[in-house]
Amino acid sequence: MRKLWFALFAGNFLTVSIVLHLLLGVGATVFVVQEIQSRKMTFKAGAGTMSKASRAVEHKVQQAKQKSSGGAPSMAKRIATTGLSKVALPDMPDMPTLGDVTPLTMSGMGGAGLGFGMGTGNGAGNGAGGSGDGGGTAPFFGFKAAPGKGALVGTFYDLKQTRNRKPSSGDYTTVVNDFIKGGWNSGALSEFYKARQKMYATQFFIPQMQASEAPKAFEVEKEVQPAGWIIHYQGKVSPPKDGKYRFVSVADDVIIVRIGNKVVSDGSRQATPPMSDWVPKEFLGQYGIQPGSGSDYYAFGDWIDLKASESYNMEVLLGEKPGGFFLVFLMVEREGDSYRKRSDGCPILPLFRLSTAKPPKVDNPALVPEYKEGGPVWLMDAKPTSMFGN
Repeated sequence: MRKLWFALFAGNFLTVSIVLHLLLGVGATVFVVQEIQSRKMTFKAGAGTMSKASRAVEHKVQQAKQKSSGGAPSMAKRIATTGLSKVALPDMPDMPTLGDVTPLTMSGMGGAGLGFGMGTGNGAGNGAGGSGDGGGTAPFFGFKAAPGKGALVGTFYDLKQTRNRKPSSGDYTTVVNDFIKGGWNSGALSEFYKARQKMYATQFFIPQMQASEAPKAFEVEKEVQPAGWIIHYQGKVSPPKDGKYRFVSVADDVIIVRIGNKVVSDGSRQATPPMSDWVPKEFLGQYGIQPGSGSDYYAFGDWIDLKASESYNMEVLLGEKPGGFFLVFLMVEREGDSYRKRSDGCPILPLFRLSTAKPPKVDNPALVPEYKEGGPVWLMDAKPTSMFGN
């Protein structure tokens, strides 16, 4: 009996052992398979040996990633080149080199002398527009643009030709006389050639020079021969103080001054026929035009009462008949004021002027009459008055 149970138990035990080993084997197999599957999913390749080309490519890729991922902002560019931006910076201005710099002349000073001992011409000075009030230099025939405080406006006429550039038949002296007797009406000159350029005079200080300088100043030197021309200046002026005044003038050939509707001075050269009906009551102070060629005297005009609070129509006519040389000076005297006198008793008077601008420098003193520098400045455009038919 004991042998039977032992045999039965031993047989069963073998069976159970075999089953258990089978189960353990299956379980182990499943475990190993799952572990391998898991390791395949998490496996990362280690760093291997790379070629130089591969490392360069990887380096560029890494830099690109770093730039795209942010980091410190790049410095703003300060120099723009063409095509990099829609915003174009303006070009830098051209800076002159030492060889490009040209000295500038002062207002009223020309680039060349006239050849008669004068160190100044008319060219550059006439182009200065606004320097008449700043105490600079006034051009001989005036500025080409009106100074800030005003000036007498000058119009140039050539009496030798018509406005259509045909020869005119009028006699110079006759035309001037008709113009003056006709009330200084510019319409009487409408048939003659007229320069487009206006000039703005603040004084009349024109030493002896070639008559061709006048057409040149008005930019018509190519159309007008230097003879038979006149310049008509006009505007409204006021004296610096109340008082009696007279205008003192000398010219070669023509200077006539009109206040209101009355000629008050004619300093035209006595060698020419009278240009107006006004007759000087006093000649004083001989002025030598050129040594050995004759001389003229200053014409002292009529005394007229003027008020500083009023303005008066003022007209000045300049002209040259035969050509050659031309000169004009206009001064003013106030009754009761004291002036130094020359040896011949002629008072040394200030220039008539509408600004503090000085006359152009003249190297030859013989070409300039002795005058008082500085002097009062007359004003423009005050309250109108009815004196002399204004």
